[in-house]
Amino acid sequence: MDTTRRLNKPEAMIFDMDGTLFKTETLLVPAYHRMFEGLRREGCMKGMSLPYRA
Repeated sequence: MDTTRRLNKPEAMIFDMDGTLFKTETLLVPAYHRMFEGLRREGCMKGMSLPYRA
């Protein structure tokens, strides 16, 4: 029995790369800091995170 569902193809997609359409900084800033924490944990980086500029 095939239980695969097909999704409808969207007519358009919006990419908000600089955060002008949506308030993406609420997601971006925590993810930015988590990335650097992970790099420090893995030994790929030492010191503070690079400064974030919006």
